[in-house]
Amino acid sequence: MLHFDLDKYAIRPESYPKLHQIATVMKNCPNVCVTAHGHTDVRNSNNYNRVLSYNRAKEAIDYLVTNYGIDRSRFNLMFGGEESPLIPHLKDNHFTDEEEELMQFINRRVEFRVCNPEDYDMSRPEGPNAGVNSYGSSRPGSKYKGYKNSGY
Repeated sequence: MLHFDLDKYAIRPESYPKLHQIATVMKNCPNVCVTAHGHTDVRNSNNYNRVLSYNRAKEAIDYLVTNYGIDRSRFNLMFGGEESPLIPHLKDNHFTDEEEELMQFINRRVEFRVCNPEDYDMSRPEGPNAGVNSYGSSRPGSKYKGYKNSGY
């Protein structure tokens, strides 16, 4: 699982080791298909969030294809926007405290799994261009506490 900054789809440097592990498994198991499933927090419209979650999953797949030479046909790109939060019932605004911002961060993710029979490669959803492909939070100030290299 990779996590993302608010309104961003750039791969965070903390995620490189996780992507390396995925690439290692895929290189050692050349018949394995992997699904990358993008998600967002609840802030912004669902149309916007569906495109943002698509962009996050696409960026993760593109990283593995470009940096590890894994064939794109071995991936399914799926997205869900804000529809499947790990932590439900969060506020849909930016007036959050540090603890709730951490919970929003946990919902902004791409999950990887071995392809299921019902998985398929989803095309880009209708909606506005979403997110920024640059590293760093869109909000000023510190948002996370704990071990800084873990992303929390």
